[in-house]
Amino acid sequence: MIIRKYNVWSLDVWGNDEDGFTINDRNCFRRNVEFPTYPQGYNRGTDREFWAHWPSDKQIVQKLIDIGFLKNGVTIDDLDIDGEYEFCLYIDDSKNGFPICQLEYVGKY
Repeated sequence: MIIRKYNVWSLDVWGNDEDGFTINDRNCFRRNVEFPTYPQGYNRGTDREFWAHWPSDKQIVQKLIDIGFLKNGVTIDDLDIDGEYEFCLYIDDSKNGFPICQLEYVGKY
């Protein structure tokens, strides 16, 4: 098991569904949020098989609920999670693309 840590950033967002959204500012909601990770295999059975230790989308949603950032009842289907795990993850509302938060990678421990 490897512990991955992320800072959770809340966002000040301007805009609307029609014109799109712009992030005006961000504020750190919580630092060093820990995600225990286990190896996950990708491209298994091929010559491009590899293993990685990154949090699953389900883990991310549950952790954001646990720390009080998201309300109970939010599911993976309500969110789009994009980005690169080793840098920054962008979490948006899946209905309209509204930016909800960012997870900035801190390191592994």
